[in-house]
Amino acid sequence: MGKETRERIINNNRCLDILTKDKENITEDERAFLKKEYTGWGSVLGNTVGLAQFFTPDHVCKFIAEYLNPRLPENPKVLEPSAGVGALLNYIREDAEITCVEVEPSQCKILEYTEPSYEVLNISAGEFDRPNYYDLVIGNPPFNLTIETQKEWSLRKKNGKINSDELFLELAIQSAKEGGYIAFILPQSINYKDSLKGIRKLIYDTCWCIANISLPSETFARSGTNIPVTLLILRKAPKALPKVKTTNPKELGDAEFILGQPPVISIDITNIGYDKKGKLTPIDKDDEEFTQLDYVSDCLNDDLVFENICPEQPEWSERDKPIHNFICTGQAGLAYNYARNGTHELMPVMYNQLTLGRGCEIEFEGIEYSTMDWNVMNELIEKYKEKN
Repeated sequence: MGKETRERIINNNRCLDILTKDKENITEDERAFLKKEYTGWGSVLGNTVGLAQFFTPDHVCKFIAEYLNPRLPENPKVLEPSAGVGALLNYIREDAEITCVEVEPSQCKILEYTEPSYEVLNISAGEFDRPNYYDLVIGNPPFNLTIETQKEWSLRKKNGKINSDELFLELAIQSAKEGGYIAFILPQSINYKDSLKGIRKLIYDTCWCIANISLPSETFARSGTNIPVTLLILRKAPKALPKVKTTNPKELGDAEFILGQPPVISIDITNIGYDKKGKLTPIDKDDEEFTQLDYVSDCLNDDLVFENICPEQPEWSERDKPIHNFICTGQAGLAYNYARNGTHELMPVMYNQLTLGRGCEIEFEGIEYSTMDWNVMNELIEKYKEKN
C-alpha cells in the first residue's frame, strides 16, 4: 500500500469520526476538513464496497463551472444526481438552488454538515423523479455498474436492471428543463460502445450536443484510478423542434440534426497537469498551476465557438452506420494514446465538428437560421419551449 493510499484511509476515517458528533458540535476546522479531505473509497476498498467513488479533481470542477456559469439564468436550479461530497458544485454560482442526490449515507451527512443550503436527498438516483425542472444537471456518476430500479426507465431491461451510464444520462435528460444544460463526466466508451447505442439515440433525439472533451487517463490518478474519460456537455432541446438535414450533403450525406444544432466543440486534453503518479507536468514553466484546461477556457469566445477554426468533417461521417451511433464522437482515444505512450503534448487538440453546416442558412416556418450562430438555440428555446 502506497503512502498516498494510507493517507487517504487515515483522512477518510478521521472524517467518519467527525460525523459521529452532533452537527452543532462540529468546529469550523472540522467542517473544512470534511470538505477537503474526504476522498471516498474507490481503489481503496474496491469498486463494489467503494461504490466506484472517484471524486472529480478540483481544477476540472472549476473548468466546468467557468464554462457554464455565465450561461445559466438568474437563481439557476442545479441537480447533482451522484453528488458524493459535492466537489462538482464547489464553483457553481452562489445564487444557485442546488439539489444533491446521493445513495451513500456518510457522504450525505458530509453534505448536510458542510453545505446547509443544499437540498440533500439520501436516495438512489434510480428512484429520483423531478422532471423538466433543472437549468443544469451536472455529474460524475459511477461508471458501468448494474443498478436495480423499480422506475420505468426507457432503457431498463426486463429484469429491472439498467447500466449506470444509461440511467444517469436518462435521468439528466428527464430532469433538465428545455434549454437546460447537462454536463457529465463519463467513460469514453459512451462515444462508441455498441451496448450504449440506446442512450446515444436518446441524446440524439432530445438534445443539442455542445461539447465533447476528452480527458486523459491521468485525470483521476490522485483518486486512485487511471482511465480516460469524456466530459460531455449537452443542452435539452424543445420537443417541438424537428430534425433537419445538413446543408453539407457531400461531406455528411443525408445526416439530420435537431434544428439549431451548432458545430460541436471537440477537445482532446493531452496533459491534465500531472502524471499517473501525481507529479506536476506544467505546460508553462513560469506557472505550474496553469493547465491545458485553463488554456482552453481562454480560447473559447462568448459564443462557445473556437475563433478561426472552420468546422471539420467528423469521423462518424465516413462510417456506414446510423448517425446516432456516433453523435458524441470526436477523436476519442487520442488523449489516451498520448498518455499510454508516456508523452505529453504542450497544447490540447481543439476543433469544431461539422453538423448542420458551415454558416449556411436553414429555413423553418418562414424564418432563416444560421448553422454557425450559437444564439439560434436561445431563439428557438424562447419560441418553442413547452409551457410546463
